Amino acid sequence: AIRNFYCGNCKYKQHQCFVCGKLGSSDKSSNPE
Repeated sequence: AIRNFYCGNCKYKQHQCFVCGKLGSSDKSSNPE
């Protein structure tokens, strides 16, 4: 069930940071936070 959530976010390179808990870009080519 969680897979759909993952795929939707990956499409736009948006993820919740597992360190600070903030939502931001996980695209390593554009200054990941």
